[in-house]
Amino acid sequence: MGYYTYFDGSFTLDRAVSPGHVAFMEMVLGRPLVYQGEDAFFPVDPAPLYDPQLLSEVYFPGMPGLWCDWRFSEERTSIFAASNKFSRPAEWLAYLLDRFFLPWGYVLHGQVTWQGEAEEDRGILLVENNILSIIQGSVI
Repeated sequence: MGYYTYFDGSFTLDRAVSPGHVAFMEMVLGRPLVYQGEDAFFPVDPAPLYDPQLLSEVYFPGMPGLWCDWRFSEERTSIFAASNKFSRPAEWLAYLLDRFFLPWGYVLHGQVTWQGEAEEDRGILLVENNILSIIQGSVI
């Protein structure tokens, strides 16, 4: 059960993301993490983290939620939405741009359209030269 959102498209990087950067980001992209200061991340069992009071204590600063469903292509040259239950994809994309892609010198381009279960829940995530635009209510 739950709310479904369907995504189409991907974002292309100017070059393949290094294996070391991928390993670090995959820690963030697929698992809840506990912030322990000075960029120290520790994967944790997600079950006890669904307590709302606990949630506010474990996010890395600025992290939009526990799960990020942006995934790398096999070649590590693009990212795409890997789930139709992806919560807060625009916020996660902005977080990844600000926290990883920009500081590490990668450039992202492309667009991903979304359509939620509700007719009015649709739009486009557009990235050009690492600038994210969100166009709600329209699909090209």
